[in-house]
Amino acid sequence: MHTPVTANGGEKETDMAKTYTCRDVGVDCDWKAAAQDENVLMAKIEQHAAQAHPTIVLTPDLVAAVRGAFKDN
Repeated sequence: MHTPVTANGGEKETDMAKTYTCRDVGVDCDWKAAAQDENVLMAKIEQHAAQAHPTIVLTPDLVAAVRGAFKDN
C-alpha cells in the first residue's frame, strides 16, 4: 500500500481514527473511545454500554445517534 507524502516530504496519514464519548449523545459519562474502523468503535461502545450503562437499551435509533456522533480525529 502506498502512503501519500505531504509537500514537506513527511508521510500523510490516510486512515483517520473515529472517536466517541458518551457525552456526545447526552450521557453523563466521561468514557471515550477511538478506533480506525467504525464497526470496531461500535463494538467498544456496545461493550462499555453493557457494563457501565446496563439500563440503556441500544435501540436502532440510539445506535444511529451514536454513529452520527462519531468524530474524525
